[in-house]
Amino acid sequence: MTRSTNSHKPLSWLIMMLALTPSLTGAIPDAHAQHAAERPVVLSSILPLQLLVQAVSGDRVESRLLLKGNQNPHQFTLKPSDMRQLNRADLIFRISPKLENFQIPSPRQRKVVDLIQVLPEAWQQELHPWLDPVLGLTMAEHIAKRLASMDPANARHYHQRLEQLRTQLKALDQELARQLTPLNQVGFAVAHDAFGAVRERYGLRQTLVLSYSPEIAPKPQALRQLQQLIGSGQVRCLITDPHSGRGLLRMLARYEVPQAMLEPLGSTSEAMFSYPDFLRQTLGPLVNCLERGSR
Repeated sequence: MTRSTNSHKPLSWLIMMLALTPSLTGAIPDAHAQHAAERPVVLSSILPLQLLVQAVSGDRVESRLLLKGNQNPHQFTLKPSDMRQLNRADLIFRISPKLENFQIPSPRQRKVVDLIQVLPEAWQQELHPWLDPVLGLTMAEHIAKRLASMDPANARHYHQRLEQLRTQLKALDQELARQLTPLNQVGFAVAHDAFGAVRERYGLRQTLVLSYSPEIAPKPQALRQLQQLIGSGQVRCLITDPHSGRGLLRMLARYEVPQAMLEPLGSTSEAMFSYPDFLRQTLGPLVNCLERGSR
């Protein structure tokens, strides 16, 4: 009898060991969760750059955004929560310290990539290059290069996604050219000089800039000039943006000319969009305003 009882011990021991060994019982850690925990953290200063990062990276990085909503990069100051994001990031993409003029502490500077530096020299003073799909592609190429250098195991993945984005942006460039080229004789004024890249790419006729910075109110003579150009038909469309200030927007609304509000930075509600869709959403009102002005 004793012999019979002892004969079951090895079996009982095996069952207990199986119960305590997750890899043998099927309780294997979630591979996706494990992969997510190991992903590099990439911080983008503004939404358009985050959309470019996401277009190239897919789910292989943890993509984070520094400025949210309609925060103005010219007036942004780093909070403790922002410092924690900077500390955690493996890579930080921004346009230029001239645009994002908040001070990033020196120890984090080595992580920062100023994408303005990868553009052709003629464009290195342009603070809104992401509004041009051709310049956007140039930045995406460098983003893919930096991601592949940081994460060689996924280099092929980044390259493949870059090629998909290249095809999309070439098609979008042609689409915008078809829409904007017939309107290149319609004069327009801008409240804030944010559309130089688009103007130059598609040969648009920008006849007046009211202010070169949204923080600076237009001078009275600029407003008088706007009235004169509207009266002479040289301004047939007026472009404003949310950073222009409520007082200025109310003043400009009185002018009898087609108007459109464009948000060059987008908003976090557009984070669900792709970068090409963001450009369509942002530049669509410009196309519409010029079309109305051409009638």
